[in-house]
Amino acid sequence: MTSTTNNLSLSDLRLFAQQTLTMLSEQDVPDTPEAHASRDRVQTLAGELASRLDAPVTIGVVGEYSVGKSLLLGTLLGKPDLLPVEAAPSTGNITVLELTRGAPGSATAVSSTTDITFLDEERLAACVGAILGELVATVDARHPQLGAREMLGGYNPVTDPRGWAPFEAWYPRLWPSGTGPVAHETISAAHRDAVTELCRIRDAALSQQDLLGKPIGVATDSIRAALVLEAARRTPRTPPKRTVQPFDMAQLKQDKTAPDALRRAFPLIERVTQRVTLSPDHWDIGGLTAEEHTVRLLDFPGIGAAGSYGRDTFLSRRELVNVHTILLVLSASRAESKGASAFWDMLAEDGRQPQALASAALVAANAFDLAKPPALSQYPHGPLPLERGHR
Repeated sequence: MTSTTNNLSLSDLRLFAQQTLTMLSEQDVPDTPEAHASRDRVQTLAGELASRLDAPVTIGVVGEYSVGKSLLLGTLLGKPDLLPVEAAPSTGNITVLELTRGAPGSATAVSSTTDITFLDEERLAACVGAILGELVATVDARHPQLGAREMLGGYNPVTDPRGWAPFEAWYPRLWPSGTGPVAHETISAAHRDAVTELCRIRDAALSQQDLLGKPIGVATDSIRAALVLEAARRTPRTPPKRTVQPFDMAQLKQDKTAPDALRRAFPLIERVTQRVTLSPDHWDIGGLTAEEHTVRLLDFPGIGAAGSYGRDTFLSRRELVNVHTILLVLSASRAESKGASAFWDMLAEDGRQPQALASAALVAANAFDLAKPPALSQYPHGPLPLERGHR
């Protein structure tokens, strides 16, 4: 068997796992419960190691909105304009960048087609249930006279035969007018924001036509409509009204109708997958993966972005389970961040042990939000100049 060292490559680990499994299948062990239990344990561990090595290397990139996270990722890949770069909160979905190694001398290139995956009904119900459950608990704790738990406890509009009717009958209570059990100014804007997000999800779910759970390929040029959050809006002054504007797969595939349909579909999108052929002259990922596998970078929604709340947390928690390494990007000018601390606490709540987090997480104090991405056509042979930014 291959000897082990402290600096094994992924290929070395893959060979080690295969050799261990082969040895265990060929070796006789004493016919005792202890010996069989030990062999089964080693076999299980070797199998888990082999499975993880056969899966794509997955790196999650998280951080508060507008810290230059998307620009940093694009620059690392040789395309600073790969992802939306805005001063306001922009990336509103989990974006999966599937990286494959290009030929020497080639430039980094992005596929002309991008894949969108919609939530299936089960995940949509879980997402709505998580947001609504938190809303009911927090409202009931502060304003029990509003009857949140009485009317909505244990209820999920996605699976309940009554649909959204009970929710729609209750939520105007958060916008009281005149005399009532609770004054308007004592109700937290966060509660109204959660209702507003649920209403956006409701409108998208009622507008979609046979899209839940389905993947679809759309033109990459149209995809920014799915990646960019709507302009941050203040908390509505009146209860949101139901708005149903049907959209289907045909609209998403047509260049003319795709941007508007994508904006309406936004709350139902689970992830966006872009395939990137990475120039080995810029970053050679050959040592990270076998020839037939990819490296995946997951760009998570910005923490604390207005316009997207519980949905982002729900989607991020599900995807982070399978992430090998987490890169937490902070602003170099404000490294102490409540949002980043809350994210860290969320990882711990989801079962990540402190020691595992310490070995899996990297923290970067970033100043790329101060850099304006250069026009690549002006510098065909590099290097790319980065001008000093000013706030």
